[in-house]
Amino acid sequence: MPHKLLVSRLLGKDAQAIQQLIDDETAVLTRLASPFTIQDAYIFIELYNTLGIWVNGELVGALEIKPSGETAYVVGKEHREKGYCTQAIRAVNGNIFKKLLKVNKLWCLIHSENKASIRIAEKCGLEIVYVK
Repeated sequence: MPHKLLVSRLLGKDAQAIQQLIDDETAVLTRLASPFTIQDAYIFIELYNTLGIWVNGELVGALEIKPSGETAYVVGKEHREKGYCTQAIRAVNGNIFKKLLKVNKLWCLIHSENKASIRIAEKCGLEIVYVK
């Protein structure tokens, strides 16, 4: 069955779902609080342009886009390596979406050991700044 991918703004009601996606390993690799609490989820949603990645109505990940264009992304473990994050970033990296968000280009900070995130950024043409 083909999947229906949707990228839309996360709301406070989505906090529990996003908190359940972010395990300790994911939090460390993406520089989020570990353990990632429900309070952290609310902050994650409210602080920036945080978008949910939805597949067939299920939240599978999120994109955070700061006013500087810095982009962070996370996908739940069971949903990785399916291309969802790449599709979502390509959608928001289009001219219309960047104008809506008022950013010129998207870029990301990535831990040098986070090979999956590096691959996604390269596929989507994002500038990468490596961190340790």
